Amino acid sequence: MRSAIALSRTTRILLPCLALAAWVVLAVWAAAPSAVADEVAGGRQHEFVLATVSPSISDTEARLQPVVEDANRRLAADGLSVRLRVFGTYTSLVWEMWDEGIDLVIDETFMALSIMRDTGSHPLGALTRPNGALTRSIIVTLASGSIHTLEDLRGHRLAFSKPASSFGHLLPRISLGLDRIGLAEVPPNMYAPLRPDRIAMVFTHDSLSPIIWLHKNRVDAAAVPEHQLDRFEWNMRGRFRRIAASSTSPHQLIIHRANLEPEAIEALTTAFSVAFHDAGIGDWIRLLPAQSAAFERLSTAITGLDGN
Repeated sequence: MRSAIALSRTTRILLPCLALAAWVVLAVWAAAPSAVADEVAGGRQHEFVLATVSPSISDTEARLQPVVEDANRRLAADGLSVRLRVFGTYTSLVWEMWDEGIDLVIDETFMALSIMRDTGSHPLGALTRPNGALTRSIIVTLASGSIHTLEDLRGHRLAFSKPASSFGHLLPRISLGLDRIGLAEVPPNMYAPLRPDRIAMVFTHDSLSPIIWLHKNRVDAAAVPEHQLDRFEWNMRGRFRRIAASSTSPHQLIIHRANLEPEAIEALTTAFSVAFHDAGIGDWIRLLPAQSAAFERLSTAITGLDGN
């Protein structure tokens, strides 16, 4: 009898506590953002994350935030929105994309291709330079030297910027078939031994260093984005000789994660195609299926070349 009375008292104490706990849970659920409720109910994603890699996080945020705000105004009618994230390293972005914390990435063309390869993502669109031009890279030597062709580079130093650079390494190396001529990486110093049957490949690890090292006679040739070379040629007329030019390439590539819904892809493409242009970042290139397939193939072709 006493135990029954004790149980009854315990029940009277616990039931209000359980009821209060249940009310709190329901209140929190009811107060959750409607987008979350809709997503659970309908399986539709409402917010998307656009990411990029940059060592200058605040500058990159300032450059891309107007694009995101413009896109959000265009996506609002569909109940969609985009949020920007800038990562300091390639690895941290790739890890987050593996965890499906990123939906879209914008970066230099070949950096984006590396991310495609490592995450199984796909091309969404491409961008020209702000003036509407595509980008190509130039192999340049000193006009006073004896190097006139790519084959003449055997036994000489050719400077690239860094392994993952789109236009300071990967585009000219692949487009011009430099590996077929013969490449051998050497340390960035004047005393490294050179093979007469190979082009000595030197990484300077800075975007401007290849052309500066060439000017200072530290190397015999340099791979330089054309828009960068144009400025140096303007200031030092007659100093350089162009011996080869790569094929042209979009300046930047926008990619999306593998399982993004087709409706979202279409809405995001429509919004960003205008937003990037209006922000002065570049003109949108809507990729044809053949172009997307070519980028897919190229993303695997750069394995072992980009340092990632």
